[in-house]
Amino acid sequence: ENVQHKFTRNELRSKLSIPTDAIVLMSCGWMGWHKGTDLFLQLVRMLASNNNIYFVWIGGAVDDFAFRQVQFDLEKL
Repeated sequence: ENVQHKFTRNELRSKLSIPTDAIVLMSCGWMGWHKGTDLFLQLVRMLASNNNIYFVWIGGAVDDFAFRQVQFDLEKL
């Protein structure tokens, strides 16, 4: 089923608890090395000390093996 939602920038920030003045780094697609999740995680590691940067990945499935790999790597950061 294709679900579409239309939200304003501020509505999305509110739903995700992201302050309006924060920097958002986002990527999208199925998770996997071919989509650059490894590079995205390197960015997270490099910039994680900045409390004004939020990282958002859109796409993938929580029951997918690649999702579990990314989740494991995030827990190690």
